Amino acid sequence: MGRKRPIEYKFRLSQEEAKVLQSKLAEAGIDRNNYLVKLIKDSRIYPKDQLKMLNVQYAIMNRLLRGIATNINQIAKVANANHNTPAAALLVDMHQEIRILKNNLQPLWDETRKDLWQS
Repeated sequence: MGRKRPIEYKFRLSQEEAKVLQSKLAEAGIDRNNYLVKLIKDSRIYPKDQLKMLNVQYAIMNRLLRGIATNINQIAKVANANHNTPAAALLVDMHQEIRILKNNLQPLWDETRKDLWQS
């Protein structure tokens, strides 16, 4: 009678890693072989180039968000110093700038989300 999975792999674990594996097996309620097969089938490993691209995308998003935060802080500082709020026209301009930045960030976010959650 042939085995369903005829290929055998042996690997080594530290004591700590073995404890973690045993804990996860107990939590999952399945045997080690089925657990590892499921882990292999369901896991996603990102190639180095893809991770570099994601890091670049995050850097761009962070730079844009820092710019937004800086603008908001500057406006709050002026408003607090003058004991008043910015004029309505300024608020409308800020709203439009934030909307433009959001629209510029959306493709980056969509691409990042797709890369992260792609099976």
